[in-house]
Amino acid sequence: MKAQDTSELFFDNVRVPKSNVLGEAGKGFYYLMQDLPQERLIIADIGVAAAEGVFEVTRQYTKDRKAFGKVWLKKNRKKINFVRLPLPPSPCSTTSSSSTSWRA
Repeated sequence: MKAQDTSELFFDNVRVPKSNVLGEAGKGFYYLMQDLPQERLIIADIGVAAAEGVFEVTRQYTKDRKAFGKVWLKKNRKKINFVRLPLPPSPCSTTSSSSTSWRA
């Protein structure tokens, strides 16, 4: 999902037939604001889902990675605790975010 530029639009001197008016005239901003909290929650859920997906791909890669003909994780299992990898520490951070948005 790419960021979308938003700006205010003005329609001066525009005639809209009564049959084409949705809702009450002059209430468009309020109609848009009613759905804003739900839209923000959906965007947050998309971020959580993306983080979970990246974590799973990274986890599978580290399990399957071979170096010098051997599986890297098995070879370095004792050393791995001392190395700080730029990975999420565990899936519980995304689970926590996911359950928080679910309760909202």
